Amino acid sequence: MWYIVYVVTGSENKTKEFFNDNGFNSFIPYKEKIHSINGQKEIVKKVLFPSYVFVKSDLLYVEFSEKINKLLAKKNYIIKQLRHDLLGTPALSDEEQKVFEKLFDHDNVICHSMGVIVNDKVIITEGPLIGYESNIIKINRHKRECKLLIDFLNEQRLITVSLEIVSKI
Repeated sequence: MWYIVYVVTGSENKTKEFFNDNGFNSFIPYKEKIHSINGQKEIVKKVLFPSYVFVKSDLLYVEFSEKINKLLAKKNYIIKQLRHDLLGTPALSDEEQKVFEKLFDHDNVICHSMGVIVNDKVIITEGPLIGYESNIIKINRHKRECKLLIDFLNEQRLITVSLEIVSKI
């Protein structure tokens, strides 16, 4: 299961290291962003969800919460574990987790995608957005990015990810 911990913005890396040092498998999701510098394309990584640290665990929710609550008391930059409801259901549903597993590479990064526009319809030719064309709400060709509608934390959210449209037919 994947759990999500809410932290003070800017403390994501030290929280991730703290959890990993205490026997958890935690990560910070990133996205690639393309910048043009002096006519050269450069790809940089940016945090996808500021203030969120994801934790992978085989522990059931109750066991995981007990361990996390002990750690929360030790560090003031860890705010809380996110939950779906008062019953303690983890914040990230199985369906949401599956979407992220498809979008993320092995380093938990949503990589750059490429596509074309044919008769006002987007067709993704390479990258993790293949199959998610219907979730693309808006494309900014100048910035080489798009707004992607996903289910996250039990609501629909727009995230900005890298998409380069190489031609419009």
